[in-house]
Amino acid sequence: MKITKDSFFISVIIFTILILIVVFSLKNIYELNNNSNKVIHTYEVQMGLANNLSLLKDIETGARGFALTGNKAYIEPNALAKPKIKKNILHLQNLVKDNPIQVVKLDSLKQLIDLKIASSVEIINVREQIGLSAAIEIISTQRGKRIMDDIRKLSYNMDKLEERSLIDKNKIAVDSYFLAQLYVILGGIISILIATFLMIINNKSLKLKKHLLKSEEVLTVALSSKQQFLANMSHEIRTPMNAILGFTKTMLKTDLAPKQKEYLDAIKTSSDGLIILINDILDLAKVDAGKMTFEQIPFKVESSISSMIQVFDLKIKEKNLELVKEYDKKIPEVLIGDKVRLHQILLNLLGNALKFTSKGKITIAVRLLNEDEEKVTIEFAITDTGIGIAEDELEYIFENFQQATSSSSRVFGGTGLGLGICKQLVEKQGGTISVKSKINEGATFSFTLTFKKTNAAIKSETIDLELDDEIKVIKVLLVEDIKLNQLLMKIILDDFNFKYDIADNGKIAIEKLQTESYDIILMDLQMPEMNGFEATEYIRNTMKSKIPIIALTADVTTVDVEKCKEIGMNDYISKPLDERVLYSKIIELVER
Repeated sequence: MKITKDSFFISVIIFTILILIVVFSLKNIYELNNNSNKVIHTYEVQMGLANNLSLLKDIETGARGFALTGNKAYIEPNALAKPKIKKNILHLQNLVKDNPIQVVKLDSLKQLIDLKIASSVEIINVREQIGLSAAIEIISTQRGKRIMDDIRKLSYNMDKLEERSLIDKNKIAVDSYFLAQLYVILGGIISILIATFLMIINNKSLKLKKHLLKSEEVLTVALSSKQQFLANMSHEIRTPMNAILGFTKTMLKTDLAPKQKEYLDAIKTSSDGLIILINDILDLAKVDAGKMTFEQIPFKVESSISSMIQVFDLKIKEKNLELVKEYDKKIPEVLIGDKVRLHQILLNLLGNALKFTSKGKITIAVRLLNEDEEKVTIEFAITDTGIGIAEDELEYIFENFQQATSSSSRVFGGTGLGLGICKQLVEKQGGTISVKSKINEGATFSFTLTFKKTNAAIKSETIDLELDDEIKVIKVLLVEDIKLNQLLMKIILDDFNFKYDIADNGKIAIEKLQTESYDIILMDLQMPEMNGFEATEYIRNTMKSKIPIIALTADVTTVDVEKCKEIGMNDYISKPLDERVLYSKIIELVER
């Protein structure tokens, strides 16, 4: 067969195109592989930084424990942690050796870690050679704390730098992935000769996808384990806190000496602070898991804010401050939104303003930004005349567990979690939050939220614990397995002038329902033999009873109102109990 010049030219063109397709396909597959390696690289760097922080915490805790007790068992973490830190540093140096910026930061981090270890060793040596007082004096200088804060900040910067690098790589990888697919398709159309090669490319892509899917599954399992852990911890912490707060409130109602009342007030304040911290941590976990939900119910904005501000009246007077409220009267009286979350945001911001202000005033300004036929957008601004925030710290202020300076937590207390929660709550509702501040002049935190308009009328939002003498004697069945909680509920129900019987679990409760008549059931959810869900399901489906049931639980992560109502419960209240809310719910359900 004679080969013409044209045939030869076409053959050369086709062959050249095939070669180009192969080259470009290989190039993009190479980019995908590089990105996969970058994901692993970033993960290893982040894990190395996190491990160092954890090990340094063990060293610090061991040194302080030995300084305070003299027990050498506390020193063991030092011996165990030091070689691990050295190994981590060597591994990190190998990982970041091609990144000059990270190399410099890691050198600084290594120096800080050496200083931190030396600080802990100094405390141990002084305790052994001189004694407790000298060791405590070194601890009180807070030098080790400042070094640890610098280590956290530098580790955070290195972590963020890795993330930014990974984002850039991901963009390149995504583009490369689509180009690779295009070249594969073109190659198949041009010639069947490269079909085998395309299959190899496709197999590699499938393996990479499987690897990514497996990584996603591991992440999902880890997140689920974290949620379950928080659920269990919430239940275990809230159960004793319910008894502590409940009995404290009960004792405060009795005749007390001034000192006794002072001590009990301190216990209540500390317990309330712990509950707020637990709620913040659980809310953060809900946001991370994508399970944060927001109510859409009518409420009166101005009266709701006014009642919330009253919480701070006593502390405002104690610090001799002025609290100013500026409210835009053009805002509709009733709007639809999540009143509880709005309160949570304002309580955090007002609490911070009060904490960092020693003289002057705090202003809460509420003004209408936009309004149409269906919704309004409102700006809330809290301004104080406190210590202010440095300009270079403003970009970190809304990060979780961050405070303006390392000395803030020492002088004013707090975890640095409140502003992170505020940012999440605002942005999840489609709003924005910002801060303006100058050192020694004060700060202004402002956020915007959009609410739906409504013509609905609502009940009064004030709950007073005033017993109604005209209400008939109410008989309650309390289903609760913990003896301390039983005792607390006896006191509360006696104060309500209610009659009651107690069942230790759902099985006993059902037996009592078969022989006695009750107006309402207070049902704990976590109990042996038969839990609250199983008991309620039996009461509704087998006994066909419509008796009102209120769920009582300390597990606020995995249990919510909708789940309780699905199986037939009428309402839900979390521990620690608010007596006013409990009384109001009982009366409302019994009268209904």
